Amino acid sequence: MGFLKGFYGALLSVGQLIQDFFLLAIRLYWGWGFFKIGLSKLEDIKGATEFFTKLGIPYADFSAHFVGGVECVCGGMLFLGLGSRLISIPLIIVTITAYFTAHFDAIKGFLSHPQMIVSQAPFYFLITVLTIFVFGPGRISIDGFLDRAYFKSGRV
Repeated sequence: MGFLKGFYGALLSVGQLIQDFFLLAIRLYWGWGFFKIGLSKLEDIKGATEFFTKLGIPYADFSAHFVGGVECVCGGMLFLGLGSRLISIPLIIVTITAYFTAHFDAIKGFLSHPQMIVSQAPFYFLITVLTIFVFGPGRISIDGFLDRAYFKSGRV
C-alpha cells in the first residue's frame, strides 16, 4: 500500500509540474491564434463585414469591428496571461456565436454526426478558453506573477 501511495503522490507532483507548462503552451498558441484572426478581420474589415452580412449577422459592420477587436485584444491578453479568466468570457461568447452562425450545420447535425462539432475551427478555440477559464492561466503568466506578488496565494 505504501508503494501505491508514493507512486500516486509522485504522479500528482509530475502532473502539477507539467500543468503550468501545458497552460502556458495552450495560452501562447491559441492566444496568438485569436490575436491573428482578430487582426485579419480588422485589416480586411470590408471582407469581414461582407462575410458577416452573408451570415445574416445584424449590424454586420459594427459586429465585424467588435468581434475583430475582441479577438485581437483578448487574444493578446490570453497570450500574455493577463486577466485570463475575465477575458475568457468574451472569447467563449464569440466562439459559441461563431458556431451558431458560420458553423451552424455542425450544430444542426450534432446528434446524427457528433464528429462535425469537433472538426470545426471554433472547437479548439472554445476548448482552450474553457480550459483557461476553469483552471486559470497557470503560474507562468502575468496573472501568476501578480497573484504571487500581491495575494501570496501561488494558485492562479
